[in-house]
Amino acid sequence: MSPFEFISVMGSIVVALGITCLLGGVADLIRWWRDTESRVFFLFLQLTLLSHLIGWWFGLWARHAQTNEFTLGTYLLVLQIPATLFVAARLLVPERGRDSAPDWVTHFASVRVPFFLLLASTVTTQLHHLWAGTQGFLEYWPIYAWCGAYAVGALTADRRVHWLIVSAAGALLWGFFLSMRPAVGI
Repeated sequence: MSPFEFISVMGSIVVALGITCLLGGVADLIRWWRDTESRVFFLFLQLTLLSHLIGWWFGLWARHAQTNEFTLGTYLLVLQIPATLFVAARLLVPERGRDSAPDWVTHFASVRVPFFLLLASTVTTQLHHLWAGTQGFLEYWPIYAWCGAYAVGALTADRRVHWLIVSAAGALLWGFFLSMRPAVGI
């Protein structure tokens, strides 16, 4: 088994756990749709986090297309990304209630700061390491602006700002997916 295959299998397990957590949250939102305040926001937030997990996978393939060199440091750095995204997914989805709707708004208010800080650290690591490489700051300023936007999300409790951040993040993620298509052969 090559180092890339090992990294991709280990990362896939963690990504699958994160996707399972998010899909459970989507199922809860659908189940309690009428009883959940700000349901569209939380659905969109989960889809954005799902896009982060999928983006990690495509980014790993793009990295593999660039180089076959995977060291222990690269392994730990690359595996940190899906692990951090899993923790963010687990923080985002409240405990499942069987007889009543979970209070998504109160739960999000209690985990907002660590959630957005985890996303900020993931974006910085993921995009700089997998796509930017050793390029200059000015060429990849959107990456750092994106990280800063997540940090602002941690600092403010204003839901309108969170909507703006999550909408911009979703658009950027899909922009990266489209730009990576030639690198991964899609």
